[in-house]
Amino acid sequence: MMKRKIVSRTLTILFFLFMLAYFFQSELYRLHPDKAITESQENILWKEAAQSLSTSDVPIGALIIYDDTILSTGHNTVLPDSNVAAHAEINAINNAIRKIGSVSFSKLDRKKLILVSTFEPCQMCQGAINENHILHTSFMKGKGIYHWLKNDAQQFRYEWNRRQSEGDEKQDSLFMLHPKFRKQNQK
Repeated sequence: MMKRKIVSRTLTILFFLFMLAYFFQSELYRLHPDKAITESQENILWKEAAQSLSTSDVPIGALIIYDDTILSTGHNTVLPDSNVAAHAEINAINNAIRKIGSVSFSKLDRKKLILVSTFEPCQMCQGAINENHILHTSFMKGKGIYHWLKNDAQQFRYEWNRRQSEGDEKQDSLFMLHPKFRKQNQK
C-alpha cells in the first residue's frame, strides 16, 4: 500500500512538473522585451494580413525587417497557390531571398534582422525561421498552452511512427555531388 502511494505521488509530481514546463514553454516569449516596430510598419503588416482575406485564406501577415527597414513582406497564400507551405512567414522569407539573393541574405547581420508576424508562427514556419538563422521574431497574437500540447503530441506521434529505410549510402553519394558538401569534406 505504501509503495502505491509513493508511485501515485511521484506520478502526480511528474505530471505537475510536466504541465509547468509546458506552461513556461508557451509563455517564455513574455520574458523578452518586444522589438517595437513603427506605426507605418505595423500598417503594412496589417495590410498584408488583410490581403489573405481576399482569397479566404487565414489572415496573417509578416514582415522581414533589416536595420529598421522593411526588406520584404508576406501574407498567407495557401489557397490561391495550392501550396501548404505558403504561410505568411515563409512567403516573407522567400520574398527577401528573391529580392537580395540567397548569398546576400545569408550574409546579413542577424542582430539587425527580425521577422514580425500578426500571429505566432507555427512549427513549420519556426523551422524555416531557424533554417534561415533569423534570431529575432515578434508577433502580435500568441498561441496558448493547449496549442503547444497538441503540437507536442503530434511531434511524439511523428517520432513514434518514423522509420528509416535502406539507402543512406546512396543519399551520401548524392550529397557528395553537391559543391557545398564536397567543400566541407575536403577540410
